[in-house]
Amino acid sequence: MTKNIHLYSTKDCPHCMELKQLLNNNNIPYEITDVDEEEKVWDELCETLNVKFVPTVIIVDETKDTAKILTPDIHFDEVDECFEQILEEVNDNGNS
Repeated sequence: MTKNIHLYSTKDCPHCMELKQLLNNNNIPYEITDVDEEEKVWDELCETLNVKFVPTVIIVDETKDTAKILTPDIHFDEVDECFEQILEEVNDNGNS
């Protein structure tokens, strides 16, 4: 897979836990940043990309050298919506 999934979350966020479980259950690899432990990284991301909430997902397509950002209240309202968008990206395999 040429797409890397990076999840920004907190340990106690129920939506984050739900998304992690969906990714794990579907054997979709991802990296995680706990924003409570990496506050500076999160603050910079919030400022740079205008995101405010977790779970925030960044999907990097190494082949196209592009990235897609999925953040609550902007790109999805429910975790299932976010997961469906991740699946679409993962299954696209650069065929768009």
